[in-house]
Amino acid sequence: MAVYKDVLTYSWPASGDLSSYQYHAVYLNSSGKLAVANATSKAVGILQNKPDAADKAGSVMLLGISKAVVDANSVNITYGDWLKPNASGHLVKMTNTSSAEAYAVAIALEPSTADGDIISVFVMPYGIRPGV
Repeated sequence: MAVYKDVLTYSWPASGDLSSYQYHAVYLNSSGKLAVANATSKAVGILQNKPDAADKAGSVMLLGISKAVVDANSVNITYGDWLKPNASGHLVKMTNTSSAEAYAVAIALEPSTADGDIISVFVMPYGIRPGV
């Protein structure tokens, strides 16, 4: 059962309707607004609420234990795996931690074998690069 423990959260304005992206990885776009992270963006954390329009406050877990939507369909997630966002903002297991773009946003605290599962993760400070 996924749980959370807030250590550090911060709010930024949403770039648009993010109401379908609670517990997804987010990043700050060039306007300094929250957007759903993708495979190449450097996620700042996990969205905790459901801002339903541009400029509404999005609460982001920057450090702590959060619920997170994962995709473990093709590569299973196990305890302790480093996680990064995929193209949909779901967290996926990092398979190449030596890449220049290998920025983790969380560590898995529960296993998963499916897409869309919600698991507990340890959200880490921005810019952590495993294996470096």
